[in-house]
Amino acid sequence: MGDVTADEFDNRNVAFLNGKGFWVFYIATILVFRYLLFAIPILHWRHCAWTVVHQIHTAVTFLLFHWNKGSPVAEDQGVYDEETFWEQIDRGTQYTTNRKFLTILPVIVFLLASYESGWNVDLVVANTISLAIILIAKSPYMHRVRILGINKD
Repeated sequence: MGDVTADEFDNRNVAFLNGKGFWVFYIATILVFRYLLFAIPILHWRHCAWTVVHQIHTAVTFLLFHWNKGSPVAEDQGVYDEETFWEQIDRGTQYTTNRKFLTILPVIVFLLASYESGWNVDLVVANTISLAIILIAKSPYMHRVRILGINKD
């Protein structure tokens, strides 16, 4: 038997994205996190709770989707060792429904954060920088690109 390639079997590492209810779960997780932040009785920062959600969401998704490589599934036999989670989604096909959803969600959180802050310039700038970082990482022209060789191995 020859070498196993990524196209010969479904990648169980990202298969859950196609499952029923994943999108609802993902949105619900963000909303629950936002609610928990609102429930914290620190009155002077309630106007920027969505900004906190946006910043944390950006950091977590960047690390989990665009930094971590490989698959924890043993049956993959190292086929995905050089690919990030984002690169594994839908076998690397661009502009799929999953990728569109995972791209538009940070934009929506950005808009909620900017609106809630009353379009405070400092917060909008911080949110815009975070949004730019995550959208650039999700761009098709960044597929398998490692800037300055960072995270190449």
